[in-house]
Amino acid sequence: MVWRQPAKLVGILPSRVRIPPPAFIVGVKMNLKSVGLLTLIFCSVILSLLLFKSPSTTPKFKIYDSPLVLKPNASYSPVTETLTLYVNVNCCGTKLEVSMNGRNYLIREKRVGDICRCFCTKKIEILDAKPLNVTFIDWGGRKTEIPVKLINNSFCGISTYGKCKTDSDCVVSGCSNEVCESRYEKPIFTSCIYKKCFDAKLYGMRCRCINGKCQWSR
Repeated sequence: MVWRQPAKLVGILPSRVRIPPPAFIVGVKMNLKSVGLLTLIFCSVILSLLLFKSPSTTPKFKIYDSPLVLKPNASYSPVTETLTLYVNVNCCGTKLEVSMNGRNYLIREKRVGDICRCFCTKKIEILDAKPLNVTFIDWGGRKTEIPVKLINNSFCGISTYGKCKTDSDCVVSGCSNEVCESRYEKPIFTSCIYKKCFDAKLYGMRCRCINGKCQWSR
């Protein structure tokens, strides 16, 4: 019997055995990736908000000299769509800038020269305006919110003063819904010429029965 040396096992066993990492290590790596992704998304949103603000526009406006007023005020006429403001500014070295940003009109007094010790009142008319909020910023940076008064006495709807007992007896008619009449009356036909002063909702008006008569009222 002849003894032979056993052949070498080549390629059967790997030279290095790779042990997989524990499951919790894999979970930590995945969590770190998720946190990094969320952080990237959050930073992108903040950057977008900072860079893409509501664009400001310059509305049509006119500026006039006016008699002195005690405090700034503003009024809006739906008929002419004009916003009228009165603000006190320094008589020297300033100019007024008007802009609209979102739901707000911004009136800024900008310093362009030497300031003097006197105040003047300026009347500002913003054309094709909307009844938005108004903020005035003087040359020193102080902000003042100016309440806007809606001019309601310009409503031009028609009341027939027909007989009624309750509000349900009063109906709105006319080509532009400008007539408040009793349902017991014959319908009134009007010319189809629309005016903004016919808009009852804009002026807060309702067709109601008051003292037994149908009429427009707030």
